[in-house]
Order: sequence, then C-alpha cells, then structure tokens
Amino acid sequence: MIRAFLEHHLDRARRGQFHNAIGDCHVKGLHSLVLNEEPGNRIRMFYASQFHHLAWGERGNQPMPLAIHTHHCDVTLVGIFGTAASLEYQLGGEGGVDLFKCRFDSAITGAGALVSRVTHRHLWMTRRVVLNHGASAAMRADVLHTVIVPERQAAAWLVIEGAEDPDFVSVCYTNRPIWDPSQLYRKPIQSEVESWLRDAIAGLLAETKAVAP
Repeated sequence: MIRAFLEHHLDRARRGQFHNAIGDCHVKGLHSLVLNEEPGNRIRMFYASQFHHLAWGERGNQPMPLAIHTHHCDVTLVGIFGTAASLEYQLGGEGGVDLFKCRFDSAITGAGALVSRVTHRHLWMTRRVVLNHGASAAMRADVLHTVIVPERQAAAWLVIEGAEDPDFVSVCYTNRPIWDPSQLYRKPIQSEVESWLRDAIAGLLAETKAVAP
C-alpha cells in the first residue's frame, strides 16, 4: 500500500505537481515533502539521504543534530525503510541527559528559524522505536521526541498529522543552543523531489524483499 502511495506521488512529481517541499529541513541531509495537504490529515514524508547529519549516540555530551521537541498536533510516524529511530523523553528522572530548554521559531511555520536559550532541564528517555518498514509510533502532540539515523545510512518515514494541540508552545531541548540555519530550509528543484521518492521506493522494495519468505 505504501509503495503504491509513493509511486502515485512520484508520478505527480514527474509532472511538476508537488508542493511544500523543503531540502535540508531542520538538519543537513534531511528532506521534507508534503504528500497530502489536508488540515487534520496532512501526510509528510521525511527522507534522510546517505549523507545526512542525523547521527547521534544518544548521550548528552555529543552535539544533538535534531532537538527534542513536541508537535503542534498529534502525529503517527510510519517507517518506509531504514533504521531511523524515534526517541521519546520525559522531564526529570535519573540517568538521563541535561539539556537547555529553548524557544524555537520554525522557518516552516514562522518568519525564520531561531533557537533562544531559556533554562536548563534534565530529561530521560522513555521509549525508542526503530522506524523500519512496517513499524509505527503514535504520539500525542505534547510528547517530547527526536529522530536519529545511523551514520551513512539512508532512511525514510511518513508523518501523519492529526488533531491540533490548542495549548502548543514551541519549545525544544538541546545541548546545542547556538544553531546556524543559514544553509537549511532551501527550495529543492523538481529532480531532487523525484530522487527522494525514487530512493524511498527503492529502499522499501529492498527491505520488503529481504524479509520475504
């Protein structure tokens, strides 16, 4: 089913019928493409190329590529291929990481991308879901999480957006509060969007063949 869905959007991309595509979204090598634009039912694909900067050892002393964050709505992550991992966190606890709590203004939903330091907080991980093909992770909007991908391994996943959170506040937690987004959030050309979808389909096919009886 996911293959047919992606092939449909690849055909649309070949005709130039795509929108809300962002190259290097939040992190270098992580690309975003909205496949279904419907309030309360938006579907976005994230594709991390082989040369992404999303690798992280899950320790606070290593610079975090993607800050721990909440969402403006409930979300369900659905794996397409690869071993991206969704890491969920809670405030407090022992054996976790000490991070800066920051205010985040997104270049996607706001006028520009900005992280400003607010205070210092302690977080601990509560769940880790590997988003390989067939895996999914549903989260309320207020759940804190981040996504990591092993170094030099491509991956892709869907984000299905649900009900909006009326109490959403744009904050994040990171050990890298000084952040330069000047090389991020670029508008891709048509051939790039096509390549993201082709790579996602190829990765999906390879992964399903590997587990076939």
